[in-house]
Amino acid sequence: MPACVTSSCVGILAIRCGGERFVESSRKAGGHLELELFEGEAEGFIGRNSNSPNATRAIEKIIDFVHIQLC
Repeated sequence: MPACVTSSCVGILAIRCGGERFVESSRKAGGHLELELFEGEAEGFIGRNSNSPNATRAIEKIIDFVHIQLC
């Protein structure tokens, strides 16, 4: 199953350790994943301010990813 992982960079050590390991192990198992980190954003940044430049970029990346998977 394809996955698109978007994440804030606050608490980046946890994200890098857990998120990057998840992406790497999933890719080794044949999964298609994309990981995008957003500098200076806290968890839930898309919902808190969906009009911010980073939220807009994250939403666009998610839409693009889903579109590619469905086409």
